[in-house]
Amino acid sequence: MIGFECRIANSALENLVHEAMLEAIPDQEMDVNGFAITLKILGSPTIQAENKSIAIALPLGINFSRQAGLFTVQGHGKIHVKIKSDFDVSPDFNLNTKSSITDHLWLEKPVIDFGSLDITVEKLVDLILKHYHDILSHSIDKGLKTRLSLPDIVNHLLASLKRDLSAFDYHGLKIFMQPSEILLEPIANVDGKMVFRGGINTALVCAGKDPFSSISPKLRWVQTLLNDNLSMMHLDMTEEVISDIMCEFVNKQQYGGENLVATSCKVDFAPSKMNLQLSLSSPLKAMVTVDGKPRYNEAESNLYLDKLDINMKASNLIYKLSAPLVNRFLESSFKEKLPIPINAMIKEQSQKNLPFTFIAGGMKIEVNVQNIVVEEMRFDDAGVKALIRIEDFIVMGTMD
Repeated sequence: MIGFECRIANSALENLVHEAMLEAIPDQEMDVNGFAITLKILGSPTIQAENKSIAIALPLGINFSRQAGLFTVQGHGKIHVKIKSDFDVSPDFNLNTKSSITDHLWLEKPVIDFGSLDITVEKLVDLILKHYHDILSHSIDKGLKTRLSLPDIVNHLLASLKRDLSAFDYHGLKIFMQPSEILLEPIANVDGKMVFRGGINTALVCAGKDPFSSISPKLRWVQTLLNDNLSMMHLDMTEEVISDIMCEFVNKQQYGGENLVATSCKVDFAPSKMNLQLSLSSPLKAMVTVDGKPRYNEAESNLYLDKLDINMKASNLIYKLSAPLVNRFLESSFKEKLPIPINAMIKEQSQKNLPFTFIAGGMKIEVNVQNIVVEEMRFDDAGVKALIRIEDFIVMGTMD
C-alpha cells in the first residue's frame, strides 16, 4: 500500500463556495412578505471541514424596504449566515451533499434608516433566510458537485503519479502501477488546512513494458488506517536487459589504460546456470564466454555467481598472445564485483531519483520511499524474477 497525505488550504474551498454564492444570489431586489430585499455577499466565506461535514460562515449584507403610505421604510444590517454541508463520497467517487442554514449571527445590528416596522427585525431576517434557504443550500450543493469533480481529480492525480513513476528508467526497466482501491480516513482540519490521509492499494511491477489493463479504483472509508505503508513490487528482468547491463559493466573496465569495448552481449539463463557471450572489439578482437551459477542469498541480500568460468577465443594469432592476460583480467574484474550487494545497489540507484515532485491539479506532490529490500530472487529461461519490499512509500500533497 502507498500511503498518502494531502493538505489543502481552507481558502481553496472558500474560493469555490464564494464563486458558487456569487452566481446564486441575484443583484436585483426580491419580494419577501411585502418587503423589497437585497442581499449582498460581503466577502469570502470561512470554512471548517471535519470528518464528512463542512461548516460555512457566509457574511451577508441585508438591505430592506417597504412602502408605507407616502413613505418608504428602509433599513440595513450585516449577518453571518451559518451553513452546514454534510457530504459523502461513493465507492465510484461520486460526491453527494446536503446543505442547510443552521443559524445566523449579527455582524452589525440592523438599523432602520427611515420609518418604523410593524414586525421585529429578527422576525424579518428569519423570513428572509427562510426564503433564501433553498437558493443558498442548493447553490452550495451544486457548486461543490460541479467544481469538485472527484473522479476527474483522482484520475488526474493517479495518472500523474503513474507517469512520473514510469519516468524512472534503468536499462529500459520502468515502474508500472495498477491501483485497485483507495482507503480514506475521516477528514481532519489542522492549522487552516483540510487533511486527507489514506492509502492506495495497488499492484506494482518493474518491467520493460506495462503489463496492466486500465481499471478504475474504488474508494473505501476507514476509521483508522493501519500505518504500514508497505508495498510489494514484482521485478521482471528479461535476458535482453541483463545483456545490456553486462555490456555496460564490461565497457566500464580498463585494461592497459585502454577501455574494453563489447560490441554485443547475449545472456542465456536457465534455472541452474547463466551463460554470457561477449564480442570484444578492443583492446583485442575476441569472443568471451562467461559461465556460472547465479544464487541469491536472501539473508545477506547478496547475489553470487558460483562456479565462475571465463574463456576467451581470440580472432587471430596476434590477439591469442595477449588473450590469456585479458582473460585473467576479466575474471579478476568479475570476482572483484562479486558478490553483488543488491539492496545497497538499489538504494544507490533510487537515491538518484528520490524524492521526486510534480504538480497535478494545482497540488504539489512529493513522492518518497524510505527503504527498498529484495525479498526473493529466482532465475528461469526468461531472465530474472524478484519480489521487492518497499517500505514507507509515501505521497505527500499540498495546496495553498
